[in-house]
Amino acid sequence: MNSFQLEGLGAGGLGLFAIAYALFIFAIHVIMALAVNWDAKRLVSIRAGLFLFSPFLWGCVVLVFGMAGLAVYWAIHHSTLRAGAPPDARTQGTTPDDSGPYSRRH
Repeated sequence: MNSFQLEGLGAGGLGLFAIAYALFIFAIHVIMALAVNWDAKRLVSIRAGLFLFSPFLWGCVVLVFGMAGLAVYWAIHHSTLRAGAPPDARTQGTTPDDSGPYSRRH
């Protein structure tokens, strides 16, 4: 038996598996890109700030780069590395007041 063939699959079965796997990965990238596009549009609509690119371009970045693009988008827009409003205020479309846990007066 050839070392490149799996038991019972043959050369055609392995090629079909590779095509199915590639389609699965592509579908995951498309789903992630659509989710990032939707989230970026939401950030624009609540005026929470969108950095570097438009929602369409952020979607394209995630479509092309996959998890790496998603990680960059998350780090810029949703992680605690982002300066400005605390996470709760960003997600609810409000700004913190001076009486909250993020106030500078303690």
